[in-house]
Amino acid sequence: MSSVSISIIIDKKAKSQKIINNHPGYDMKYVESYIYKYCGINDFQQFFDELFETERRYDILSVIKPYETPVQWAIRVRVPLQELVSEKKRSVYHVHCLFGAFGNSKLVNHDYYRPRIHKANVAICLDYMKLIHVDNVKPRKTFHYARGRCIEIIKPEDLMQKHWDHECDKPKTDFRYTRIIQRAFRQFKERVPSNARLAWTA
Repeated sequence: MSSVSISIIIDKKAKSQKIINNHPGYDMKYVESYIYKYCGINDFQQFFDELFETERRYDILSVIKPYETPVQWAIRVRVPLQELVSEKKRSVYHVHCLFGAFGNSKLVNHDYYRPRIHKANVAICLDYMKLIHVDNVKPRKTFHYARGRCIEIIKPEDLMQKHWDHECDKPKTDFRYTRIIQRAFRQFKERVPSNARLAWTA
């Protein structure tokens, strides 16, 4: 909970989900309407109660306090974050990582309020459980059939692509798999040959 993955939509012609610095902002009304339309849920009330509580817990952990550095923030939230992940309570917006942000917030049902969000560009990978740098990415234009026009969209995995390709110990891309194989082969070639191998090649 939750297994719902919702892309960030930027539609200049309609009042849609807003983003700040290409990092997820909250629009729980949008999430609620999306789930009603596209997700088959038996008990909506229980589902939304759990959803809002999970989002609230992630949101509290995402706040970097004024006196904290990103490293100190990562150390402080790592244990409760691991508990959330181990309980299989997954956020709608912090899908692959917990985005760090400044500013106090308030999340009551679908009403979300955070007066100040400053660009932090840091996050904690939910698989790697280490502090990572998240670059802003340009949204991709795609045709939205429900709206009948092209819109700009950012998928949660777009923000993680660089980390998955170059850093994460649990590769999720073909490029990363290739890099791991190349690194393992290079380490194998560079290691000191054993006596048996020297005798075999002599």
